[in-house]
Amino acid sequence: RFNIPLDPKTVNSDTMYVTNSDNKRLRTYIKYDMKEELIEIDPLEPYGTNEFYNLVITTNVRSKGGQSLKEPVTIKFKL
Repeated sequence: RFNIPLDPKTVNSDTMYVTNSDNKRLRTYIKYDMKEELIEIDPLEPYGTNEFYNLVITTNVRSKGGQSLKEPVTIKFKL
């Protein structure tokens, strides 16, 4: 979930992506729900259980006002 509305044209699998513990980029479908201001990530290949992954949000994601992150953000998660 984001605290400000995003420009939906800047949210896609090039500007946000998931990597595995080996930093290999995984195929995903990324969608921005403008009403709820959250990102939905659907894996296009299976994720393993008890494995760590990273969601990378690049500086190419912008707010509706045109602002971008100062540096990329990585969020580590596990299933």
